[in-house]
Amino acid sequence: MDFTIRYFRDDEIDENLDLQLRALLLECFPHEAQYFNVKRYLHENPQNRWLAFDENGVLAAHVAAHEKIIGAGEADLKVLGIAEVAVSPQFRGRGLVKAILEQVHAWGKEHDFAFSTLGGRSEIYSSSGYVNTTNPVTVVNVSTGQNVTEKLTYFMVRPLNNQVWPEGEIDVRGPMF
Repeated sequence: MDFTIRYFRDDEIDENLDLQLRALLLECFPHEAQYFNVKRYLHENPQNRWLAFDENGVLAAHVAAHEKIIGAGEADLKVLGIAEVAVSPQFRGRGLVKAILEQVHAWGKEHDFAFSTLGGRSEIYSSSGYVNTTNPVTVVNVSTGQNVTEKLTYFMVRPLNNQVWPEGEIDVRGPMF
């Protein structure tokens, strides 16, 4: 089966595509229904989306990418924060996430992002070049609004250029995407 991957700025998503996207997110993340019943993102609305459609135009998969400036010690890093990675169960196991991430990474390089970051499992994302970090990471707890710093075992990074991931504390400057 052939798939078409299309890029959208989030503000280009029309009402029909919004309904399809939220249905996919609800299918993949039913425990987050309080969010996806009313919007197409978890904590912050991303600027960029890649959607894969099957040959009949059925939405099969989705990856969102936030344009973020995060803190790394005294420096700032321009990163893509990957979020809401979703593949409909009927289309899983066909390499859609890897194919979409290849396009996301190419776009990120073209737009001078240093890294792509995400919260995920290495058995899924290592084949796309992601590695776990050992950095303490500060994020905003969405329930309390307070900053929380901890070593997140699921925080992963992938360089998009020749830059080396820094040591020390990382400040996401907001909630985890």
